Amino acid sequence: MDAKLTKLLEIGFVAVGRWVLTAESVACELTELASFPNALYAFAVEGNLKYIGKTTQTLRSRMSGYRNPGPTQSTNIKNNQNIRDALHQDKRVDIYIFRDMGLMKFGGFHLNLAAGLEDSLVRDLVPPWNGGRKDAPDQDATIPLPAPLTLSEAMPTDEAPDDQGQVSIPNFVGESATDPKITTDGFREALRLLLLEASQRGLPQLDVRSGELHKLVGGRNQMPQVCSAMRSLMEESDAVLESPPKGNGSRLVIRYKVPRAAQLTSDEAGDGAPR
Repeated sequence: MDAKLTKLLEIGFVAVGRWVLTAESVACELTELASFPNALYAFAVEGNLKYIGKTTQTLRSRMSGYRNPGPTQSTNIKNNQNIRDALHQDKRVDIYIFRDMGLMKFGGFHLNLAAGLEDSLVRDLVPPWNGGRKDAPDQDATIPLPAPLTLSEAMPTDEAPDDQGQVSIPNFVGESATDPKITTDGFREALRLLLLEASQRGLPQLDVRSGELHKLVGGRNQMPQVCSAMRSLMEESDAVLESPPKGNGSRLVIRYKVPRAAQLTSDEAGDGAPR
């Protein structure tokens, strides 16, 4: 691993997948963390940093632009070719991600580290696929960043728009086309992903407020399902910090210890590596 990639890992980048060849082009294998929006990402070939980019979409959505670049998307076309060239040489192309966790504020306002770091990282580390300078913006870089959501002082705070203006996290909405509401299992899975990311960041605990989780995931008047999902994931070391007067409401706050006991058991069994 080169010194440039090591620097990225030191500031909080984590591995989330890799590129593979397909019959027509390339595809990427990604972990659950790729379902969160507003991030910096990096490509490395055989442990050597090659590219740094920024997206307001989910990483999964952004990578689709590299898989099937449009005729006018010069950055996508160039990196698609770079990735294919490396893979044809039997080299490993890994994908890394950095997400702002909402910990920094200035004058009471949230500072988005993912947005602020890109120019400096590209200038100082000079990834070769960036052309040795700040490259052309990502295809979505001109989309205005929406106002941050404060899930807690330790939670991700950025809400990214998809076609419906909600966070683009797959498989949370019920199967019925006439019932777009998110199921309790959907909210539970969203919370699991947030706890997984908190663990990746090395946070000792995570305070989750039901109203902010509901808004982050994109629920529609579904506080009972959100509160049920939050309570169902509690372990002995977790604690309810605040409870709504009627039991289910937007003011339920639970402090979850990180990492989770289930995750520790999985890691000890050898299942902790990203798949």
